[in-house]
Amino acid sequence: MVVVAAGNEGLAVGTPANCAGAIAVAGVRHSGTKVGYSDLGPQIAVSAPAGNCVNSTGPCLYPLLTTS
Repeated sequence: MVVVAAGNEGLAVGTPANCAGAIAVAGVRHSGTKVGYSDLGPQIAVSAPAGNCVNSTGPCLYPLLTTS
């Protein structure tokens, strides 16, 4: 099993995400809708949280917080 990001161009899903056997992952906002830069198409199998800084200056309004 190979899991890959759908892409970050806001276009159709490209390689390697559209290859046979790949599991393509799209990015979604905090509200559950697709972020504008995430690629989209019928190859998408799952979605995951993505960064969503809607403001052009100052701190990010909806950051993607992670831990390690």
